[in-house]
Amino acid sequence: MEQPMPATKLAAYAHIKSSSPVPLVAKESITDTVGFELLRTQFHGINIDMMQAGGYLNTIRLLQLAKKNGLFTVLSCTAETTLSFWSALQLSNAFDFANLSGFLMLDEEPFSLVREQDGILYL
Repeated sequence: MEQPMPATKLAAYAHIKSSSPVPLVAKESITDTVGFELLRTQFHGINIDMMQAGGYLNTIRLLQLAKKNGLFTVLSCTAETTLSFWSALQLSNAFDFANLSGFLMLDEEPFSLVREQDGILYL
């Protein structure tokens, strides 16, 4: 379950983590600066949105820290061009899960670096 409460509910997340029947995944709590000591007490995994996280290099840093702290990882991108998605696809195998469909929401996509056909993404 992707972060069901506001990121400010620190104690509530820590309280429900152990009794949650489904894994809790941090999303809004993941920014370019994040404290993994706290996150691992609140969540089972993290969802890293490349642009929210501060770009490609910081996404790699957060991925490494998440793995080091025993959290499973999800890579995502919101409504962004295929330039961003192309970069995300290069990293996707390093993640446990990937949610990379946001470029499909754009009416105009200037780069055409990634295309979708029958549910499959192609470079």
